[in-house]
Amino acid sequence: MSLLCLGISHQTAPLTLLEPLSLNEGEMLAFLRKLRDDNIAEAVGLSTCNRTEFYLEADDLALAKARLVSALASHTGTGSFVQQEHCYLREDLSAARHLFRVACGIDSLIVGEREILGQIRDALEIATKAGTADRALTRLFNKAVSTGRRAHVETNIGRGRVSVASVSVSIARKVFTDFTRKSVLVIGAGQTGKLAATHFRKAGIGSITVTNRTPGRAEALAEEIDGTVVPFTELQSALEKADIVACATGNQDHTLTQEMIASLGRRRGGAPMVILDLGMPRNVEPKVADLDFVFLYGIEDLESAAQENRAQREAEIAAVDEIVLEEVANFSRWYARGEADQLIIALRRRIEDTRRQH
Repeated sequence: MSLLCLGISHQTAPLTLLEPLSLNEGEMLAFLRKLRDDNIAEAVGLSTCNRTEFYLEADDLALAKARLVSALASHTGTGSFVQQEHCYLREDLSAARHLFRVACGIDSLIVGEREILGQIRDALEIATKAGTADRALTRLFNKAVSTGRRAHVETNIGRGRVSVASVSVSIARKVFTDFTRKSVLVIGAGQTGKLAATHFRKAGIGSITVTNRTPGRAEALAEEIDGTVVPFTELQSALEKADIVACATGNQDHTLTQEMIASLGRRRGGAPMVILDLGMPRNVEPKVADLDFVFLYGIEDLESAAQENRAQREAEIAAVDEIVLEEVANFSRWYARGEADQLIIALRRRIEDTRRQH
């Protein structure tokens, strides 16, 4: 058996190619079940705003890769570009090392961000629900999380502004220097929405309103960050009152359109509005940026902040890589023992079958 990682990320492809391959929880669950039905027994998918990666364990890596690429192209309607230069392929310990580096935040747009740890845990949970996470990948992903935690404890890789959500707060300050009398509307109560709300609360924002298609999740987040809840059906009126909008949903269609936002202009008296599109695929129709009173910032606008962030943490990356190599070696020894155990089990079964036949 061997390990395989096939992926595409912000480091290898532009946003326009990343978007079609972004899968929300429901889509990932359905896709993994499709892989299982296509005789790919063990697979975990990791899909975030900056990457979509699949990890497999298989006897025949070439066959598993071909089936994965074909299923992915069919499922997302992306055609064959997933086989081209924008993708990367990692095998065996190289696949493990890549995942561990991702978990430590040194392969992220915002170097050192911790959001990825929760996303890796969620990816394993979805695969477990789909029935495609067995012994090897369960161990691999759990080890990735523990490696990421160790890196944050033993190095300074996570010091300062280290998430999309935290950098977004800094971007909003370019328009509103004083947050105390400003309000933020958080659309989406997932991990990114929660982080955005938390960072705005810490930054001293005047008020926070949360809305989500699932009311219970919105209520739980609002209680946690001392905010208020507005039903998703009242989104338009909530937008009218917001100075800052942080949109982080898993919707495939645009949650906010130019038509929706344009209708607010007159009622708001031309007051400026900051919209932070933290979703993948993009939650906000790009034409919203054409409106005079709107300052729209998306994932691509974080690139300059990411470059500054990387420069500040460059010295820590080497230290993190040392931790990664040590943990990969630990995983390698465990994996090798497991392979030997499987061979012994198979040999014992063969001997027992032979004994019974005679």
